[in-house]
Amino acid sequence: MKKFRNCAAIIALSFGVVPLAGHAATYDVLQQRATLADDGTETKSVAGQINTANPTTQSVVNTSAGSFHLKKREAGTTDAYEDFIAFCVEVTQSITTSTGSAVTYTENNSLFSNDRRGLMATLLGTAFDPAGDAQHHAATQLAIWKLGYGDISTSAGDAFDITANSFENMPGSTFLGFQSGLTNTFEDNSAGVFALAQGWLSKLDGAGLDDWTLLSANRVTFLENSGSQNLVTYTAPVPVPAAGLLLVGALGGLGFVRRKAA
Repeated sequence: MKKFRNCAAIIALSFGVVPLAGHAATYDVLQQRATLADDGTETKSVAGQINTANPTTQSVVNTSAGSFHLKKREAGTTDAYEDFIAFCVEVTQSITTSTGSAVTYTENNSLFSNDRRGLMATLLGTAFDPAGDAQHHAATQLAIWKLGYGDISTSAGDAFDITANSFENMPGSTFLGFQSGLTNTFEDNSAGVFALAQGWLSKLDGAGLDDWTLLSANRVTFLENSGSQNLVTYTAPVPVPAAGLLLVGALGGLGFVRRKAA
């Protein structure tokens, strides 16, 4: 099995079965390709370092930003696997998948508040382009992290400022710093990646006339596994014959290596 994290292109997924209300859908998930970062034409991930810290320990995590090319089917069935793309929603957790041994994920849309889910949905549904280059995919992942853990209570909250180091809502009082004196940051490997992410976040803070119209929070789906990276993917209802859902891999994107926090 591989532990890796990176962004991939958006691929549509049709679900033939709609889970019953109150029933948490589960899916068997595989990698589309041997390398998570490979979108079929080139590797779209940006490697770098993140500085994590809590009141007692401090460590540097080597990781990559990009999108995940995955495929899934309803758990326990022999249905054909369908492709999708996702981004990670954790900072220090590894993703453990392979092309031959399925990992079971459970749909859990309570991982984040409705407000945070709406912001992620707007980012993925408005800004993310699966045909974008490595910088574009990396910036999407960085913005997802900020929206997941930064302060969204005001327009000045650090979720809307890519230069802010604090993610005060992370478990164990951990904060994430992109540029805390490290020499192998994402910016070192992809100049302008922070500026790109900042431009998007500035359109989500509710403070400007050019802000994007917020999309519904139910346009993103979160997939959870206790031993692997939790994922987010852009989801949109579509009128398919089986009354399924179109899962577009917006969040399934950043194929980064995630390590558990100290």
